[in-house]
Amino acid sequence: MTRPAPLARFVDALCDALIHSVHGAGAPLRLAQQVTDALRTEPGAKGGQPALELPACKYLAQALGIARATAKPVAALATALDALAPTLSWRRRVKGSGDDPSFHDGHANAWIVAPDGLERRDDVIVGVSLLAPHTRYPLHQHPPREIYLVLSDGEWFNPDQGWYRPGIGAVVYHPEHMLHAMRAGDDPLLAVWCLRSGE
Repeated sequence: MTRPAPLARFVDALCDALIHSVHGAGAPLRLAQQVTDALRTEPGAKGGQPALELPACKYLAQALGIARATAKPVAALATALDALAPTLSWRRRVKGSGDDPSFHDGHANAWIVAPDGLERRDDVIVGVSLLAPHTRYPLHQHPPREIYLVLSDGEWFNPDQGWYRPGIGAVVYHPEHMLHAMRAGDDPLLAVWCLRSGE
């Protein structure tokens, strides 16, 4: 299968940005390489759900504008994501106990490469998360290791570091089952995340 051009540009830009942004050796670099190696092999099947926007999507253009004003790898990824955005099916996190009521309309997630993404595959999952200004994504955890590429400013939390600001273009890594959260300040928070499914 050949990827549609907008998706191919996004995957290429993501792989370039991940490898450029991970510094040093260790688990984050290994996960970034595993994700990029998988994405650069044979593409998965064409997939996708009907395009759907949520209230938080009104902040996407602002977040992408912030990302485009930064260094080339992040700016190129933002441009590729912008071209892909009209085809995305945005959805909300399954409601958890203790979620802030404002979170409902203050966040949106889309799966780009996933079993039910624009590209269907079961070895790698790539998605994007958007938070409206002053919205907090609740604490959560999951078995797979996860790597985020930060496209606009915001704060991240894990029990080892507390709340911290990694900066635009940074990579945020979470080992398996690590509790983590994120929150937007005055600007919307936008990040692309990747994980290996089946871990």
